[in-house]
Amino acid sequence: LGINFRGFIESPVGQTALEQIQSSPEFARLVQSAGFNPIQDIDEILIAGTAAKGKNNGSLLARGRFDPAALEGLAAQQFSAAEFQGIRVFTRLGEEPFSVALLSRNLLIAGDPERVRQAIRRPAGPGAGLNPDLVDKAAELRTMHLWFAAVVPTSEMAAADLPRGVNAELIKSLRQVSGGVNFGNDVTFVCNLLATTPKDAESIAGLVRMFVGLAASSNRDAQQAAAILQKLSIRTEGPAVRLGLSIPQAELLRWTQQVREQMATARAKAAAPAPPPSGITV
Repeated sequence: LGINFRGFIESPVGQTALEQIQSSPEFARLVQSAGFNPIQDIDEILIAGTAAKGKNNGSLLARGRFDPAALEGLAAQQFSAAEFQGIRVFTRLGEEPFSVALLSRNLLIAGDPERVRQAIRRPAGPGAGLNPDLVDKAAELRTMHLWFAAVVPTSEMAAADLPRGVNAELIKSLRQVSGGVNFGNDVTFVCNLLATTPKDAESIAGLVRMFVGLAASSNRDAQQAAAILQKLSIRTEGPAVRLGLSIPQAELLRWTQQVREQMATARAKAAAPAPPPSGITV
């Protein structure tokens, strides 16, 4: 999962979000306690891992500008420090051990301690030792503000809890899933599903159309959301399913405001005291 953080912050949607974040007292306290400002100091974030269940085997990399002294001061409160191949690694032990290290002043890594050490040991060169399909997808999608790419392990999908009525064998035919979102004046979403055969791709496209239709019909009270879902483009190209959606920023903001109002109404109803029983009580 990749986040082009700098690009998002500079986008129209990002500027709107930035105004709300920077006016928050909680954000000011976070900046003061952490010793750095993530909005100013982080450019890009990458989260990576495998699909193995029950294991904390992921890692996060952040590219930006980091102060080693500030990091050490923050980590010293809960982490122990040790040198590994010339890199200072901060580790918090426990049921789920966690490590943080600066590979350089511009690159920070955090996650499972073994993953952090692997990153330090990894040979130089882009994509060295990595799955080439994922490396290619990352290069293709990296310019998007938010992007994701995965090689879907069919063994994991076979054991997954799937919705009733979904053909498990059909889901197992997925080989890759990737896509992303750009937050410009038009908010653009793309998703690519790579199946084993063209026939599987047609079946998956039909399944997506069915779920979109159900979701749109179930949102009769949220007409804006239903209208957005109906704009989704779904097509197949051989074994690939291509999904695409483009929404004007103003329309998306109206929809999110509508969703917030509905959630606030639901919370107010849940918090309201129950009406007194009807009739006369003696």
